[in-house]
Amino acid sequence: AIIVLPHERAINITSYLDRIEGIIVEQGSPYSHIGIIARELQIPTLFGVKGAMKALHDGDRIELDGISEIVRILSASDAIS
Repeated sequence: AIIVLPHERAINITSYLDRIEGIIVEQGSPYSHIGIIARELQIPTLFGVKGAMKALHDGDRIELDGISEIVRILSASDAIS
């Protein structure tokens, strides 16, 4: 699962680490608690992705490219926001 957060203090990720494959954060820094944990566990994480909370929905299939810092929506869910 890739989680999308409004800011780095939105969640305590330690209880979800076994299920997280990527993290997208609208506001925050790679030097935050989440950034440090993600880096140590080699979880791709993007910070400063404005509008991610509105653009991405539960069930969307997305691709997160941490090197190019690109998020691609592969297929949108049928969820209504």
